[in-house]
Amino acid sequence: PAGEYELLISKAGIVLEKRTISIGFSFRTFSFVLHNLVDLTVKVIDREGQPIDSAIVMLRRGDEIIAS
Repeated sequence: PAGEYELLISKAGIVLEKRTISIGFSFRTFSFVLHNLVDLTVKVIDREGQPIDSAIVMLRRGDEIIAS
């Protein structure tokens, strides 16, 4: 659903990056580069701190989808 969400990226239990993303009523996509991906966890969290299970996260290397 539309609204503001937090994107938490953690590795081995340590938060590497926290971003606030705003999603409108239409599909939104964004990307950024991460390095040294081992035991990576990505969570999208709503304003009440609940994980968004329906979020789609894809890891890509160039045009290749590594994980989804």
